Amino acid sequence: AYVLRRAGCDVTLIARGDNLRVLRADGLRITIGSEESIARIRVTDRPEEVGVVDYVFLTMKVPGWNSTVANMIQPLIGAHTTLLPPTTSIPYWWFHGMKGPLEGRRLERADPAGELWR
Repeated sequence: AYVLRRAGCDVTLIARGDNLRVLRADGLRITIGSEESIARIRVTDRPEEVGVVDYVFLTMKVPGWNSTVANMIQPLIGAHTTLLPPTTSIPYWWFHGMKGPLEGRRLERADPAGELWR
């Protein structure tokens, strides 16, 4: 978000709870090398205020993905929106489309209730 904002892109952060409060109050703090910067980036907990965007970066860990998040980001998604889900673990759909004994298997630990698989 910081680099995109510095490059002149229109960036909005979607946050909840304490993250929302801190980002609103203090901005996004980033340290690169020994240089610390604060970026004032628009932040909201209401994606419907933002509307359809070109890109959605999902920056939570895979266990944080659930139907609440999927429903929350719906107002951001249009016909040409790209979803970019950087992950820190194996995603629930790891075996999707894979041939062999694990074909179609869902990783239950990453999607315990099967909400994302549907």
